[in-house]
Amino acid sequence: MKTSGNKFFSKLGTLEGRLLTFCVVLVLAGGFFVVKMPAQIAAMEEQRKSNIELHLFAELYSEIYSQIKTRYVDEVDSKKLFEGSINGMMAQLDPHSSWMPPEIQERLTRDTEGEYSGVGIEITQREGILTVVAPLPGSPAIKVGVMPWDRIIEIDGKSTAGMDINDAVKNLTGPTGTTVKVKLWREGKTFDVVIERQTVHIVSVFSKIMEGNIGYIRIARFQEDTAKDVRKALEEFNAKGVQGVIVDLRNDSGGLLNKAVDICNFFLPKGQLIVSIKGRNASDIQEYKAKEDQICHQPLVVLVNRGSASASEIFAGAMQDTKRGLIIGPEGTHTFGKGSVQTISDLRYSFDREPNGEIKHSGLRLTTARYYTPSGHPILPDKGIKPDIGVKLPPNHEAELVLRGGLMGDFNVVEPGKDIQAPGKIKLPDGTDGNVIKTVDGETTTTTPESDDKLTSSTMLEKLNKLQQQQAATAAKKKAGAFVDIQLEESVKYLKAMLIGAKSKLAAATAAKKG
Repeated sequence: MKTSGNKFFSKLGTLEGRLLTFCVVLVLAGGFFVVKMPAQIAAMEEQRKSNIELHLFAELYSEIYSQIKTRYVDEVDSKKLFEGSINGMMAQLDPHSSWMPPEIQERLTRDTEGEYSGVGIEITQREGILTVVAPLPGSPAIKVGVMPWDRIIEIDGKSTAGMDINDAVKNLTGPTGTTVKVKLWREGKTFDVVIERQTVHIVSVFSKIMEGNIGYIRIARFQEDTAKDVRKALEEFNAKGVQGVIVDLRNDSGGLLNKAVDICNFFLPKGQLIVSIKGRNASDIQEYKAKEDQICHQPLVVLVNRGSASASEIFAGAMQDTKRGLIIGPEGTHTFGKGSVQTISDLRYSFDREPNGEIKHSGLRLTTARYYTPSGHPILPDKGIKPDIGVKLPPNHEAELVLRGGLMGDFNVVEPGKDIQAPGKIKLPDGTDGNVIKTVDGETTTTTPESDDKLTSSTMLEKLNKLQQQQAATAAKKKAGAFVDIQLEESVKYLKAMLIGAKSKLAAATAAKKG
């Protein structure tokens, strides 16, 4: 018994020893994980709390939804309820964060990539009638002779009376190689054009060499091919001996961050900080510096206004902080002030389905970081980028600049035979209040009426023919003068002064070397 007992306790001791050793290992391992992985443990705890919150919120949401579906006085559309709740959640963040249904996400992709399949026209509604604002340069529409202010009265034999813009866009766009028949009205005559849909390239860069050997580049948006087109323009300027450069960013609402950085490379020396972004997560903190890719060494002027935002402000802020260029804008104003980074995420679900029954993907645009200029200043909504030089502009000048197609690449959207005056209020491109633009038809001042869904094919033609008679009478009485872009003219004066100063410095330096 004693021997057996000793053997038993011996075995027990061995077992206890092993257990003790195992416990020590666990304690040491636990200490290791506590010391080495505090961030992971904290993240797990945060996730646990988030899951509890999500469960509670889901229960509350389900209860409210059930009450609405069963007790609300009118039957409601489930899709609208869910979309409304999502949009309400996004509204609590900032104006730039949003949920994007499939159609909006596809449109955003087209805007950033700079191409889509269609006929290549910008359209709007005037007095309830679909109207061509402008055909895009090089588009299928322009190749068959479509012109600004043509009225679209039929698409593939279907009257456009009462048709909204979204339906018109759906009817005009389609797979490359297919055709669409469009009936147009122009100056009292109707005619048909057959347009073959093609991949339409959206032009974002316009350039020319102005009088005085000054290179001018207008960037309308920052998209995939923008940097390539700016490089091409600058290389042409260098080949032709351009003395100074103007970059026009007025009404450029921004676009792709990486393209703004690429374009800054063309103007700054290697290693120069362009912009930094700082967000909540480590992955959202980054600095962007210039590479060895400087093309433009000439004196530089950058034009901005309250419609210059996001990527435009990155460029303007970099040129200003590094003293590389002179920023010129309307007196007493600043740029839009959109100094934030939006990350686009692809979502697996939406309320829409493909023809084969598969669920379409939607998207989430979420603000994840903010921009900081090279000197460390954030680009804030109430400050933006303040110009170095303020140009005094007459009332409504910027609104008229847009309507008259004063920026290179834009079209005159003032209806033929009409002039502009501004006694009331208008929304400028940056969303601020200005003066309302009203059209003058003879001696009668009229505003553009809202869409008239009661138009028929015959009444639409009657309305257009009457309009043509009024325009002819007005054009005979009054001839509009040429519009002058005051801000551009002033920028040319400042750039010429900079060129004179640069030549004087060069002459002085040369003389000093010889001495």
